[in-house]
Amino acid sequence: MNRTGSRGAWGIVLLLLGLGCIILAVFLYQQDQAFARIAKTATGTVIDFKKIAHETTPGSINTGYTYTYAPIIKFVTSTGQAIQFTTPGSQNPPAYQIGDPVDVLYDPQNPNNAEIPGGNNLLFLVIGGLGFIWVVTGVIMTVYAFVPS
Repeated sequence: MNRTGSRGAWGIVLLLLGLGCIILAVFLYQQDQAFARIAKTATGTVIDFKKIAHETTPGSINTGYTYTYAPIIKFVTSTGQAIQFTTPGSQNPPAYQIGDPVDVLYDPQNPNNAEIPGGNNLLFLVIGGLGFIWVVTGVIMTVYAFVPS
C-alpha cells in the first residue's frame, strides 16, 4: 500500500473510532438522563474513604503503588432506609472530607443504586470530544488521501 492509501486507511480507522466514541457518549448520556428522571434526591454524608491502590509503571520515579480515595456516602431514603455506597470515581487528594454533605440521586425501587449527580459529565465530554476530534481528523486524512495532488 502506498503512502496515500495508508493515510486514507488510517483516516477511515480514525473516522470509525470517532463515530464509535460519539455513539458511546450519547448512549451513556441517555442512560444517565433516564436514571435522573426516575431518581429521588437525598442529602448524604461522607463517612469514610475507600483507598484504592494503583500499581505504578515500571521505571517510573515512584515505585510500588499510588493511591486514590473514593468517598463512602451514607444517606437515608424517603422511606427511612439507611443506605451506604461507595462512589465509582476516586482521586487524590479526595474531592470531599469526612463529614461533608453531598447531594445523592437514588433509584426508589433499588436505593442501593445511588450516585452523586453530575459525576459523569466529564466522562461524556471526554469521550464525545475525543470522538469529535477523531472524526474530523479521519475525514481530513481520508479526503486528502484521495484528492489528486
